[in-house]
Amino acid sequence: MAIPLCLPNNCTWDSETGLRVSSEEERRYLYVVEDALEQLRKIKEPVCVVSIAGPYRRGKSFVLSEVFGQPEVFPLGHKMKPETMGIWLWIVPRAFEDSTGREFKVVLLDTEGTDAVTSESYDNSQIFTLTVLLSSVLIYNSQCVPTRADREGLNYIAKLSQSIEGPSKTKAEAGKSQEDLKFFCKTFPFLIWLLRDDTLDLPSDCNSYKEYFLKEVYFI
Repeated sequence: MAIPLCLPNNCTWDSETGLRVSSEEERRYLYVVEDALEQLRKIKEPVCVVSIAGPYRRGKSFVLSEVFGQPEVFPLGHKMKPETMGIWLWIVPRAFEDSTGREFKVVLLDTEGTDAVTSESYDNSQIFTLTVLLSSVLIYNSQCVPTRADREGLNYIAKLSQSIEGPSKTKAEAGKSQEDLKFFCKTFPFLIWLLRDDTLDLPSDCNSYKEYFLKEVYFI
């Protein structure tokens, strides 16, 4: 089973039972779980980090497990309260190869969903920021017709990328090399918007989903 990489301060994790326990303490910060760091330190190959983010109770954990053929590694819940708290980690056992034949490991990150009634906007920002900075590939998961929350979530990711890119541009414009910009392009994650279970017809003035998104759901 997956283990937590980081948890809110009002949650504890028992490595022997694999259970997470929440307390009534006020949530104020995230802390790193040492067991997860120990697992990461054992990886000797290059790493590709694939994470998933988006609104809570939309099947993020299930999607991330199934897409890499790792069923039931992330905890799934069927109650109104969120199941995933913080960020959880699973290292896919088998090795993968890139286009040059070099082997690498895939690390999956399942993140706490946004917009839960029990969470605050600050909690969402913490999770989003950490996820973006840790990821090689970031999947934004949403269901049915896009909502304002989806637009705001994607807009947050875009603005975060600009805030990271800004200092690099300033250095380059000051006469320094373009290495910072190249490094930014290599390290910022590739974004995939996973739009699921949408069976509604497009508006009459749109010929494709892409055209609809450009007209109605723009976020950059």
